[in-house]
Amino acid sequence: MDFLGIFVENGLLYSVCYPEDQSDGQLNDIFKILFDRWADSEYLLEFFKENYSDLATPFWNGMTIDQAIQQVLFEREDFEYVLWAIETKQPEFEQKSFRDVFKPLHDNIYSLNWKNEQSRKARPDLKDSMLRIYATELEDGSYVITGGAIKLTEKMIGSQYNKEFKNLERVQEFLTTQGIFTKEGLEAL
Repeated sequence: MDFLGIFVENGLLYSVCYPEDQSDGQLNDIFKILFDRWADSEYLLEFFKENYSDLATPFWNGMTIDQAIQQVLFEREDFEYVLWAIETKQPEFEQKSFRDVFKPLHDNIYSLNWKNEQSRKARPDLKDSMLRIYATELEDGSYVITGGAIKLTEKMIGSQYNKEFKNLERVQEFLTTQGIFTKEGLEAL
């Protein structure tokens, strides 16, 4: 498992490169994979066709497939900009941190399981956003993106959520067994 800085070298936002996502010796990080996928109108069309029954529920107020595609394209661009602006301390983002974007995965703030306390989710700061990215927070406040999803149901349940949760656990376990608790550990790999 490898890790790459997303926007700047030696920053606070990293992305995991899963071995199964490598091709021809090239590292492919999950952040780039997700954001490329979410920019691909053909992929989104197929995704929403396959999941139309979820999109057609009252949760989305009768949103059409075309509207859903447009929403994801808009959210993706906004989401990426906000993450980049925080990382690079752009004007109006100097006082923001990734903790403003990444919230605990579970509402149980009294959890004794440290892994759950490190698990984070982020979404665009928009009402009824569809996009989610998942990350684990390291001790120094840096974040490792482990995956993401398009949320179509009120609660993230089912195979997509299970896959993302398993990836969170997989990365946390790897980092723990390697003794990596800060970004310096990621960079030393």
